[in-house]
Amino acid sequence: MNKKYIFFVIIVSILFSLAGCKEKTNPKSSFEKYIKAWETKDFNSMYSILDIDSLTKIEEKTFIKKYSEIYELIEANKINVNPKYPTEFKEDENENIKIPFDVSLDTIGGKINFSEKAVFKKEKDDEDKEVWRIKWDYNMIFSNLEKNDIVKVNNTYGNRGEMYDRNDKPLAINNEQGKRVYPNNASAGFITGFTGAITDEDLKKEKYKDYNKNDIIGLAGLEYQYEERLKQKTGKEIIIADKNGNKKETLAKKEAQNGEKIKLTIDSQIQLAMHQQMANDIGVGVAMNPKTGEVLALVSTPGYDPNTNTGPPLNRFRYSYAPGSTFKVITSAIGFNAKKLDPNQDKQIYGTKWQKQYWGNYFVTRAHAYSPPSNFRNGMVYSDNIYFAQVALDVGQDLFINETKKFGIGEEFPFDIPLHTQSQLFNEAMNSEAQLADSAFGQGEILMNPIHLTTIYTFLTNDGNILKPKLVLEENMTPEIWKQQVCSKENTNLISKHLGEVVSSPDGTAHVAYIPDVPIMGKTGTAELKMSVDEEGTENGWFIGIEQNKMELEVCMFIEGVEKKGGSVYPAEKVKNIFNQFGR
Repeated sequence: MNKKYIFFVIIVSILFSLAGCKEKTNPKSSFEKYIKAWETKDFNSMYSILDIDSLTKIEEKTFIKKYSEIYELIEANKINVNPKYPTEFKEDENENIKIPFDVSLDTIGGKINFSEKAVFKKEKDDEDKEVWRIKWDYNMIFSNLEKNDIVKVNNTYGNRGEMYDRNDKPLAINNEQGKRVYPNNASAGFITGFTGAITDEDLKKEKYKDYNKNDIIGLAGLEYQYEERLKQKTGKEIIIADKNGNKKETLAKKEAQNGEKIKLTIDSQIQLAMHQQMANDIGVGVAMNPKTGEVLALVSTPGYDPNTNTGPPLNRFRYSYAPGSTFKVITSAIGFNAKKLDPNQDKQIYGTKWQKQYWGNYFVTRAHAYSPPSNFRNGMVYSDNIYFAQVALDVGQDLFINETKKFGIGEEFPFDIPLHTQSQLFNEAMNSEAQLADSAFGQGEILMNPIHLTTIYTFLTNDGNILKPKLVLEENMTPEIWKQQVCSKENTNLISKHLGEVVSSPDGTAHVAYIPDVPIMGKTGTAELKMSVDEEGTENGWFIGIEQNKMELEVCMFIEGVEKKGGSVYPAEKVKNIFNQFGR
């Protein structure tokens, strides 16, 4: 046989032999399988790579249960194992090979990092082939973890965020026992709302996915609306403890966080004063800074005390009502915008009722006749329904409807406390000229939310722009325009001038609110709730007033059932009391 050929065969045999030896003596492939199983929480596959000694130490079901329980407890995820393979694998005196590795995993207490060494032992598999298996111990779960140790999660708790008014007076705070306290009692109950224990049903909702059965949540008002901001964040400490529960080591720790402190635009003094004025009535009160849109008070009566929470009554400032003659301010702006309102024109209206020839038994009525002329000034001062009905008819149905949209009527109102019912011009459609005529003075099917209506009146103090209402006081906050130029500056000033006469003139419908040294412009409104003109029904009274000097206070009050209390004069007197206290 050729010597060269024999030499080649020997060399090839040696190379194959070396390759085989290298494959048999390298634990890398086994560790790669183990790591892949570890990172995907495939604990069955991890167990299959353990050496014989390890299999006798811990049963498979115990191994799987140990890993599963710990990882579930700490909510382990994003497990990353980084082995540090040597350039050359060498067995130690015990014929083992050690491979250092680093582990990182995310948990409810933050990231856990640890380093260890995996010990591999060469064994025979079922086919009598050499394989490398892991000599497993509890420190492969976490360094320093021993057989009888336990992994625990300790909770620490912050405080729920508190709410304060614009002057840092408390609205919703925590006492020393951690109980929620509402110092303003019933006067601000509908603003703050209240808290309570989370229920099993709540825990099923996406909103509360990060909560546990011991949490307290907001159930109404801003407690509910600002839940995400007010909620404290529970601290989590993951520890290794001995069998008696004594801490040996902290693996990860996330500190508890207090909820956010929220400062509202509310002025507690105005809030309390308005609530006291309305305590015996059913209605809504709104106070606002008409130059900034900041809501200073928000009252619904009858109120309730959130400290006792014995079943809150209806929160009326979240609903809408017939606005009566307060809507004439909007009709005025629409008339001017459509160029259908000439303030100097005498419409020559006579008597207390008027109709178009083909209206049959339907008439527009006014409270009383007055001396000519029937012009814009007198129409506003005397709150003449007939005058404004004619303005709306001059504008026409389609244009009137389109113009009301400029005031946000018919769309969702942007406010921190969502409304149950939005403002509307009609239920489904404007069905007749008579309905259009009624709409001009806030009857028909018109419904206005008191906060929305108060907000609309800010165009009178901002050159025709309606401001966005604000309930949370932020640093460096500036007024934000919600609806741009709903009326020209010139016509806005004219409307404001005559609204001033509504109060200052002895003939004005709101003269009862006149204060000599606190000039107020304002508008009364009486909404009649009856099916026909001849029928006796209930009346809701409105008054909206704005202090004219600094223009920093606007007050709207809506009271139900004023038919035997003087009509809209009744809320006007109460609003006057508010201006007497805070309007100077």
